Amino acid sequence: MSETTEKLHFVMVHVFGHGAWCWYKIRSLLEASDYKVSCIDLKGRVILVGHSAGGMSLTYAIHRFSKKIHMAIYVAATMLKHGFVTPQDYEH
Repeated sequence: MSETTEKLHFVMVHVFGHGAWCWYKIRSLLEASDYKVSCIDLKGRVILVGHSAGGMSLTYAIHRFSKKIHMAIYVAATMLKHGFVTPQDYEH
């Protein structure tokens, strides 16, 4: 990898009942291969921040993981217009 090329960044998120610790072997291998790795520990409720088109992903995450999300912050992000709904809205 050339010095002008930005390192690829892996963000590892664990499954229910685990923690960031579960990625230790994979993290070591990736870092040894010169990748940037962040292992997120989701012990409690999280605050999600979405920007631009990430706002739609934020809305999806709110529907899918509402019990895990403490707050969602939209920063100049895409949102549904008032009165519009998603397929997930019909499921609740």
